[in-house]
Amino acid sequence: MLLVHDTDAVALSQALGVKVANLAQLTGVHRNTLRNPASEHLQGRMREMVKVISAATELTGDIDKAIFWYRNEPIADYGHRTAAELVADGQVEAVLVFIRDLENGACG
Repeated sequence: MLLVHDTDAVALSQALGVKVANLAQLTGVHRNTLRNPASEHLQGRMREMVKVISAATELTGDIDKAIFWYRNEPIADYGHRTAAELVADGQVEAVLVFIRDLENGACG
């Protein structure tokens, strides 16, 4: 299970296999926001990422597969954008609905 505590952008970037500087793009925040790890906006975005990756981990049974899917697999129903792109654009609920549909037997 991916665990991230408040102000732990470094741990999240390590878990995702990205540099901290790239975390801004993945979270959909301005890179300067990373200078304030306690930023409510940054913390909220990181929690959203963890929520989606955790749901994907429950589906796949493997956190590495879930992270790979999150960052790399296009979702046809959402314009062939990845879950990471959708979450960065604030479409967390759409991704969670997609994961729930997969859990219920839909083809992805």
